[in-house]
Amino acid sequence: WTLQVNPDSVFWISWDPSTTRPSGRAAHTSIFYNFQIIVIGGQGDGGAGSEKVVSSMWYYDTEQFKWKRTELLGSGQAVPRVAFHTMEYAAGPGLLLVLFGSTNRVKFSNKVYYAGINDMVWKRARPSGTQPAGRSGHAAEAFGSSLVVFGGVSPVVGMYGDTWKFDVSDGIWSMLSYGSDAQPPARAYSCSFKIWNYMIIHGGEGADSVWLQDMWRFHPGSQKWSPISSSSSVIPSKRSKHSCSVMDPLSLEPYALLFGGIADEQVAKEAISNDIWAFRPVQSSSSRDAACQKRLNNMARFDGNNDFVVINDPISSVGTKLSFTIEAWVFIYDFDQEYQSIISMGPNLNIQRLSSTNLLRVTALDVHLKGSINVFDARWHHIALTFGSWRGFDELVLYVDGQVDASKNLTGLKIAAFDPAQTLVLGYGDEVVSSYFNGYMDDVKWWNVSRSPAQIQDSMWGIFANDQTLQGWWQFDSANVDGIVRDFSSSGRHGSKGNGALIARPTILPSTVPCSRTEWLSQTQLSFGSWQKIATPASGTPAARHSHVAASISKSRLLVHGGISSTWTILADVWMFDFGITTGNPWQEIRPLSTVTMFPMFGHKALLVGGHSVLAYGASQRSSSLP
Repeated sequence: WTLQVNPDSVFWISWDPSTTRPSGRAAHTSIFYNFQIIVIGGQGDGGAGSEKVVSSMWYYDTEQFKWKRTELLGSGQAVPRVAFHTMEYAAGPGLLLVLFGSTNRVKFSNKVYYAGINDMVWKRARPSGTQPAGRSGHAAEAFGSSLVVFGGVSPVVGMYGDTWKFDVSDGIWSMLSYGSDAQPPARAYSCSFKIWNYMIIHGGEGADSVWLQDMWRFHPGSQKWSPISSSSSVIPSKRSKHSCSVMDPLSLEPYALLFGGIADEQVAKEAISNDIWAFRPVQSSSSRDAACQKRLNNMARFDGNNDFVVINDPISSVGTKLSFTIEAWVFIYDFDQEYQSIISMGPNLNIQRLSSTNLLRVTALDVHLKGSINVFDARWHHIALTFGSWRGFDELVLYVDGQVDASKNLTGLKIAAFDPAQTLVLGYGDEVVSSYFNGYMDDVKWWNVSRSPAQIQDSMWGIFANDQTLQGWWQFDSANVDGIVRDFSSSGRHGSKGNGALIARPTILPSTVPCSRTEWLSQTQLSFGSWQKIATPASGTPAARHSHVAASISKSRLLVHGGISSTWTILADVWMFDFGITTGNPWQEIRPLSTVTMFPMFGHKALLVGGHSVLAYGASQRSSSLP
């Protein structure tokens, strides 16, 4: 079904009345890729009311409005046949992965299947060493070329509280051990979502049928769990099988809407909710005095796909002796590609990710450095590279946060010639591989001298507009409309965002770089947030429910469909919640003008397609015997 939402009307449309369509099923997975919905597995129609786990894969073409069945290419055990599983898309290697799930009512799998997103030939991963136990009801998120799995449940063991990382490239599971460090209690059926590249879980059903209301965050760089505290006096009650939908996810101020859920499946009416809550994460605060605003007014957000800034004017050295320093504040949103570049200047230099680690690698005039400081940890870092002889001999030094991360004495080494015609590029490089930076950048400086450690530390916080050795200073303070990044040094080497191409310009946002060393030491991301219970009238709101679907359709609007009510009725209604409405009822029941109506449904999936349509597919009560 498609729910088409227009400015003045809403329609349910059934696109698959023909005989060519998937059999009824629930507990399947689906993703949207290249204008197609891909549906895999599930527990469905095996005939005579059975609950057979199916292994078929279907494509729904959203342009031609047709279903197409594709046999799962692969042989024997290479073909996934599961339900209650998770499916993730790992963008780094371009693989679709199916994790865990149930193969029948009592047997749960720990198998991993994968297929290239283009050829869709399935294979079963054969990881060596220790592997997680089979489970369902777990939380999973993809980060670049790895997957993180937490918790879940199996009929034999009960609730799990372990965290596992699966490296897609190497096919290796790693259990993340925390010892005395904080980690979430065991649980299943929590709601999970991503904000600022954090995996966040809320609530769920814990061990011994204890329902939870806590909130935790996981960062792929630090690989640590941390609790998220609330600055609010009132927070959502304990629950599971609720929905959490991220609104305005690409902004600096995303938020999540929590709706519904259940606290005890043995109790009907009182335990199922229809309340709605807004969660807003809080970033580190900053003083932003006048001096700080002059230096750190705006920053650039590079999307990791095609954003870059080119400084076309040649950058010279002083005299015949080559010396230079380049420095910048960077916040790495994601390392989603090996050897991902941050700053480059052709063969002269490249500052990039070290292979698939969280460290830095530098190549400068055929000299290589490998860092040892983690820079992918949800914090701002000041990076600097110096080349020259400030202390009497030539050396190449990489600094992170004012400290030496790696260095090499160049005495007696063969150094390649510096090419002054090369352009400085922020956000892109082609050393080892062509890649784009995925993160935030600010306060980029180029000096034609090799600066000392003390000078590097001073320049983390200072202003040096009148220093004649400063050959370029790019702050991203101009609005992203003219394609220009202004040079605040006296050199006037203005940069162009993606050579002026709109599609390749980084987004200009208010800077969040720490203004002082005190702020830098205390910076935190998503350590706490605020909950707001949204007041709604006693009538004109959706019935309490769980196992529904919710989909964000704009920065403030949420659609809710179906689910199971407090009287165990399977629902078919559609509601829209508008967070932008501050007076009156923010809920509105959507009554489609269609001649056909969506079936009552639960345990289904919904995806936003084309910015205006929500497609749903899952279990209904059309028949007493079949999903």
